[in-house]
Amino acid sequence: MPIAGTISRRRGAAFAAVRTKYSAWPEAAQAQGKTFSHMAFRIKTTGRRHETATDRQERISWWSQEKLRQARVMIIGAGALGNEVAKNLALVGVGYMLIVDFDDIEVSNLSRTALFRQDDLGKRKARVAAQRALELNVEPAAVVEAFDGDVVWDLGLGVYRRLDIVLGCLDNIEARLAVNRACLLTGKPYLDAGIRELAGSIYLFQPPFSSCFSCATTKREREGANARYDSCFQTLRRGYAQGKLATVQVTSAMIAAMQVEHALKWLHGRLHLNGVRIQYDGSSATPYFDATTILPRPHCECQALQPLPAFLRLAGGTRTTTLRGLLRALHEAGIEEPVVKFPNSFVPGVECSHCAEYTEIMRPLHRLKSDELQCRHCRRAGDREGLQLHYLSDSLDLAEAGMKETREQLLDLTLNKLGFPLMHIYGAQDRQGQMHYVELANDFAETLPGLAQQNCNFSEML
Repeated sequence: MPIAGTISRRRGAAFAAVRTKYSAWPEAAQAQGKTFSHMAFRIKTTGRRHETATDRQERISWWSQEKLRQARVMIIGAGALGNEVAKNLALVGVGYMLIVDFDDIEVSNLSRTALFRQDDLGKRKARVAAQRALELNVEPAAVVEAFDGDVVWDLGLGVYRRLDIVLGCLDNIEARLAVNRACLLTGKPYLDAGIRELAGSIYLFQPPFSSCFSCATTKREREGANARYDSCFQTLRRGYAQGKLATVQVTSAMIAAMQVEHALKWLHGRLHLNGVRIQYDGSSATPYFDATTILPRPHCECQALQPLPAFLRLAGGTRTTTLRGLLRALHEAGIEEPVVKFPNSFVPGVECSHCAEYTEIMRPLHRLKSDELQCRHCRRAGDREGLQLHYLSDSLDLAEAGMKETREQLLDLTLNKLGFPLMHIYGAQDRQGQMHYVELANDFAETLPGLAQQNCNFSEML
């Protein structure tokens, strides 16, 4: 349902009004600290004797540099859009940014990214973008961190809940849906952007969620979200590369600017749009904008998912605590006979129907390549019909893991090796079937040391 109508016509009238009024602009500002307005404009003076780097933006009547200094923003994707978003947030002085990506810088990135250089080829996108955004940031005490990992499987909900707003700069549906779900579970606003050729769009969702990004997708798009996985065993396809879309830097600059503008409004409590898609298309002779309400999709997860309830904090960390240690800590916390849910299936091994031998694998499904599935005894590579995978979905399945030695080995694996992401919020079911949620205390400082150090009062973030 359109909510903006013919924006081009309205803007033309507004610009004409601005040109008319600008000629009558007051010649002298009013006293320091006062505000003055004239028709379309309302500007305030800063009251400072000397200019600062943020002087011009602080003259906007509703602007609060202190709010930006305290803001915590996550940027997911460090490509063309992510570069522009990070640059823009740095130049307005956002106090904390986390940039998430797991790709390397390629030569084709250089014509579309403001933060990458020729010498950066082959380096990790998130780390280089974080370094350059920190160099640009006009806030002296700013912290910019990088998370070098897969947003679908490596980024825990504990990261989301410690940040204020999430800006998606992604290029695939699987990652977008994963981020969308994480924002629903943590109650965080999600501003997603995408570009193609000379066109782009922004999706705006904030709590209370009346709709979500998944509501805006088609059934075909949702079914195609798992394209990087093998259709038989859901293992990763070796060498999978998604198609590369045609685009140009000017489009990413324009869409990212609008995305950041709406993020700044949200940080100031001025974003009133929710469940809206804003589209721009500059490919025709007459470029146009349009805004559309995203209606809730029947049976979409946003109709059922609620932010996670209060949870416990237990000693330990995802990289160091074993499954045995977590189960013991849960029991000591009063959770009787806890069953820990795995984030994805874990594969202890496969059986071969040809030679009846068992091959140990001991890896989570999302870290397993499709061509790695073969019997190590008869070496029938590529013979999928002869293989039977053993899947574990929670700690209760350990009772069916086969040999006692295998169960003991699984219990002594660290949570990260079992596939749990850093700063995960662990779900554990007690004997009565009630769910409990816990975090591990060491994960915060180990995963986001800059944010942990920036916050002097640790309890504020925990």
